[in-house]
Amino acid sequence: RCAYAIGKLSRENRINKNIFVSAGVLRSIAFSMHSYLINEGIQYRSAYALTYLAWDNSRAQEQILRSGLLQLVISAMKYHNQSTQVLIQCCRALNAIVHRNGNAKLAAIQHDALSPITMALARFASSEKIQTSCQGTLQKILPS
Repeated sequence: RCAYAIGKLSRENRINKNIFVSAGVLRSIAFSMHSYLINEGIQYRSAYALTYLAWDNSRAQEQILRSGLLQLVISAMKYHNQSTQVLIQCCRALNAIVHRNGNAKLAAIQHDALSPITMALARFASSEKIQTSCQGTLQKILPS
């Protein structure tokens, strides 16, 4: 639940983002995602926090890459491939992580982020939210 609160407090607030990143919140999120992979709620709330911490924040994006959080988001998508809630939020988190960051885009490709994204798009073809979130992320990683 703390991760969700961090996300809420980081929305459109650069000062809070920087305070959380400086305080080491990303390490705590990585620990939670790694330790509780099977917990859908923790994966969703962690991805929610990452979405707002990473958006337009190159410092957070670099820490996310160094801490393995990118891979953990991808793992959450693969493990919870039937959960539209987790898939949507993980796509949004990936979108924020790669936003204006060439290193993150390359890392996403190298760590096979495209596989769970395309799987979600195919599996939930009738879900407008999945299509919007995941298609936007796919286009951000592989611009046309």
